[in-house]
Order: sequence, then C-alpha cells, then structure tokens
Amino acid sequence: MNPDGVIYRGKYIWHRLKNERNKQRHGISFEEAVGVFDDPVSINGL
Repeated sequence: MNPDGVIYRGKYIWHRLKNERNKQRHGISFEEAVGVFDDPVSINGL
C-alpha cells in the first residue's frame, strides 16, 4: 500500500478506506472478493 491509501494487488486496485467501508457494510473485503474473478468454476468459466 502506498501513502495515499491505494492498495495494489496484481491487476486489482482499491482504496483502503473503501475497503474498510465494504467490510462493514457487506461483511467481505476486496481481498476476498477479487477471488471470484479468477475462479475457474464461476458461471463465466463453465
């Protein structure tokens, strides 16, 4: 993470504060959520 709160992880980028709000509102972090995009058995992967 750099000083402006932006988190870089591979091809995904998100803001630290938005991630915290997402965890509070939806109970899931962006770190967990990005896994669906690379899931080989997702609906698009069939």
